[in-house]
Amino acid sequence: MNSAIIYKLLSMVLLALSAVFALCACAGLLLGESIRDDSIQAFILTVAVSIGIALICHILGRKGEAKLFRREALFVIGISWILATFIGALPYILTHVNGSIADAIFESASGLTTTGATAYSDFHEFPKSLLIWRSMSQWAGGLGVVVFFVAILSSLGAGAKILFSNESSGTSADFDHGRIQSGAFLLMLFYLGLSSACAIAYKLGGMDWFQAINHAMTTVSTGGFSTEAMSMGQFQSPTLEWISIVFMLVSGTTFVYIIRLFRGQTHILRQSNEVYWFYGLVAGTTLLLMVFLVDLTGQLPDHESLRVSAFQAVSIITTTGYATTDFNQWLPPAEMTLLLVMFIGGWLDQWRRESRAYRDRDTRGDAQHHSRLSAECHDTNADGRADAQRASDPQRGALHHPDDGASTPGDALRLRERAQPFLCRGLFLRAGDFI
Repeated sequence: MNSAIIYKLLSMVLLALSAVFALCACAGLLLGESIRDDSIQAFILTVAVSIGIALICHILGRKGEAKLFRREALFVIGISWILATFIGALPYILTHVNGSIADAIFESASGLTTTGATAYSDFHEFPKSLLIWRSMSQWAGGLGVVVFFVAILSSLGAGAKILFSNESSGTSADFDHGRIQSGAFLLMLFYLGLSSACAIAYKLGGMDWFQAINHAMTTVSTGGFSTEAMSMGQFQSPTLEWISIVFMLVSGTTFVYIIRLFRGQTHILRQSNEVYWFYGLVAGTTLLLMVFLVDLTGQLPDHESLRVSAFQAVSIITTTGYATTDFNQWLPPAEMTLLLVMFIGGWLDQWRRESRAYRDRDTRGDAQHHSRLSAECHDTNADGRADAQRASDPQRGALHHPDDGASTPGDALRLRERAQPFLCRGLFLRAGDFI
């Protein structure tokens, strides 16, 4: 394993994380926190630790060979997430919030993996700088920490493709020219644009800028962290709920799919069955929850029951986790439905990732296979005659082959001729399989 390139890439990831921590500290100072506050000092110390480890990794990897293979890429991705989780827990620990070290690590891991579970019951009382890091950890984890620096670093070369294909649900086949860095940069721009649009929509819907930016980051990442104790239900705003529904749906859809639609590639509408399954599941769950609400309240369906049902369905299926109501007051069938679609939503997300990966692998494999077959079929007859002449024994008049018994040179040529049509049609057959 090429340890030098591993150290070098880890130093880049740690430098990127230190920039994020510095941004959180600056935002806290702008929002009224003092340099003497535990939260700001915690971020300063975290930045120092990140930069220190990054320098050590850089020194260890500066003289190595800059070759990145799949094994190194997988190792870098795994270690990057582990390092980010433990270093991301430092602000929680050093700010002295109520909780243990295990709680801090849990919160960091939950944010970076966009799981959305929390170990703190009083998170809404956190300093604003810590709340920003809490939301930003989900935002960075939503697209992938590694994808960000793949998009901005031109020095990775061919290694960018290996890192991107193992870190992101996108593949080189999803982009017009298969250029991973340009594709990752396009994804990042779309992610930034969608986040900005979501923040502006939340602001226009009634949130202040702090709430809007934080909720935009956790909506687009489908992570679900909130700055409020009651999540989205704190605002009691139908407008904000509809805005959230729209952006959760968009964020739950494959980004590459949306980008290609914007670029006029409408032919993908016939190929993306997982997108239809996703929206069909959302629509079906919404209608089913409306039926349960009608049974619970005894009232005919109206716009409120539609909004409440759609919000819970979209939030659960996209695994965002926002809440606007207490599920314990619903009928048991409704609770079981939400529990079931939560598992289906997580599975559907993984299916979208795997199906693209398999399509990309099959596309590359078929192209390589047919290319090899077309090259081989031109030389089939010549190969057959050459093999027959080499294996022929003039004195005994027999054809000796290492795998078969005695036969005649004519038999070998006839077998080669029989194999040629299959070979040129692209089937998984070669002439050597027949003799």
